[in-house]
Amino acid sequence: MVEAIQDACINTIPLKGENKKAKSTPWWTEELGSTKTRVETLRRRVAKANPARRGAVYAEYAEKTPALECLENGSILGELQSAQLLTNTFFPPDDPTVDQEWHKKIREEANEIQRAARTPPQGVQLVPFTGDEADQVLKGMNPSKAPGTDGLTLDICHRAFLTSPTILALFNQCLRLLYFPKCWKETYIRVIPKPSKEDYGSPWILVDIEGAFDEAWCPIILRELNTHCGDQWLMGIVSSYLEDSNVTLSYLGETVRRRTEGGCIQVSIGGPLLWNLQLDPLLREAEGGNAQLQAFADDIVIMARANTTEELNRKVNDALEMVAR
Repeated sequence: MVEAIQDACINTIPLKGENKKAKSTPWWTEELGSTKTRVETLRRRVAKANPARRGAVYAEYAEKTPALECLENGSILGELQSAQLLTNTFFPPDDPTVDQEWHKKIREEANEIQRAARTPPQGVQLVPFTGDEADQVLKGMNPSKAPGTDGLTLDICHRAFLTSPTILALFNQCLRLLYFPKCWKETYIRVIPKPSKEDYGSPWILVDIEGAFDEAWCPIILRELNTHCGDQWLMGIVSSYLEDSNVTLSYLGETVRRRTEGGCIQVSIGGPLLWNLQLDPLLREAEGGNAQLQAFADDIVIMARANTTEELNRKVNDALEMVAR
């Protein structure tokens, strides 16, 4: 595995000293160049600072590169408290003590499904992943996505896969064991504040479910997957993927790491599909109702017709209540 990755790096990363003609950038100015140099110098000082002085060095860096602390109950939080608040906001704990009756029922069903999924199915033939399947998946991924904490970009991963048969063998062994390695379930989040969004009046309502992918509820995903998936091996490996994952969030120079109880990370390949499984019962329940629901990823559009404003309000509010559940 290590040799495959090293070979991939040699073939995909330009070596130091290679002479390449720099591309012309007409908008670049001397002022931008000076600012870039100052920021890079400060960042190097933070990275190389003695642990005893790192706090003071970072304070100097933060002073010259303004950041945004979080507010809670009107109070400005420090860097670490801001990172902790964001972690709990983006990845809220799954607390069974606040379950309603239908939550409890789904959770019990999911627990039974998960227990059964941990045992390799008897008498069911395992269909292993093929090299062509994995190659097509890698080709279909977005090459501009940022790498994880290991720094392995898509071109490196693809080259490593093509170079070493060990990687495909590892994938298939994980499938046989119904085990998704914990090191592949580590999510690293770097928070970039968004500018405020404008609201626009329209004859339809767009519901953007905040943090939808990251807050997706695993029990209902397992229940729906068990309903629609006829492959017991696939059921087992996805069940393993949905448990014992961790997230690391970085904000204002502070890092918070903790276990996550659920979610299907938005930037993950399977995230949109798992989210669709959770959303499907809502769309089925809405069929034949007073309002029409359409969805694209985590955006839901509610459309309704009525002869009076009161009737329109009732139909839309009924649909919103359905979504809120």
